Amino acid sequence: MRAEIALKDDKQFLVHALRHTCCTRLVSAGTDLRTVMEWMGHASLDITQRYSHFIPERMGDAVGRLVSLRGQR
Repeated sequence: MRAEIALKDDKQFLVHALRHTCCTRLVSAGTDLRTVMEWMGHASLDITQRYSHFIPERMGDAVGRLVSLRGQR
């Protein structure tokens, strides 16, 4: 597989890291954690949260949601 993606000699590339990337991208695209957990085959949400990395841009989304909720009152 490494040869196919031109990383045959890259000792820092770990195939397992692709799971982290997949999980993070699913979460950043707005997929709920429960769905990601099932997709990845994790036994718990704790494991899924470890795999998904912090996405700073999502903080702005959260603030925007709070602001819009305030306007609905």
